[in-house]
Amino acid sequence: MSKEIDNFLGVTPLHEEKPENEIVNVEQATDNVIIPFSTYDVDGDMEFVKDNIRTIIDTGNEALGEVAALAKQADSPRAYEVVSTAIKAMLDANKEYVAVVEKQKEFKDEKGETENKAPGDVTNNILVMSSAEILEKILETNLAKTEATEEHDKT
Repeated sequence: MSKEIDNFLGVTPLHEEKPENEIVNVEQATDNVIIPFSTYDVDGDMEFVKDNIRTIIDTGNEALGEVAALAKQADSPRAYEVVSTAIKAMLDANKEYVAVVEKQKEFKDEKGETENKAPGDVTNNILVMSSAEILEKILETNLAKTEATEEHDKT
C-alpha cells in the first residue's frame, strides 16, 4: 500500500521495506562501536552539556519575561498557568545544570585531577606565640625583604 502512495505522490521511499521473513547475516547486523573509556572525552562532553543547558536557561529567561508580560496584559488564568509552568521548567534546568557541575567535579575527583587546595574557610585558627617571638618573625621578614631589594638594585 505504501508503494502505491509513493508512486501516486511521485516520491521515493526513505527506506526499502524488507520482507518479515528475511534472514539477516549476524556479521552485518552488529555495527556497534565500543569506545574505550580512556579515549572518551568526558570533560569535553560535560562542557558541551553545560553550554547547552546555559543556552536553554538564557533562552528560557528571555521567553519567561515575554510570557509574563503577555500574561499581565491578558489577565487570564491560563496565561498565568503558562508562566508558572515556565518558571518550573527554568528551575528544573537550573537544577540540571548544578547536577552536571557536581558530576563533573566528582569525575575529576575520581581521576585525581583536582588540586589539593587549602580549605576556603578557616575558623578558630590560633597562633600561640609570645610577643617577642612575633616581633622577631616580623623583623626577620623585613630584613629578608630589604636584602632582596638591595640585591635587585645592584643588578
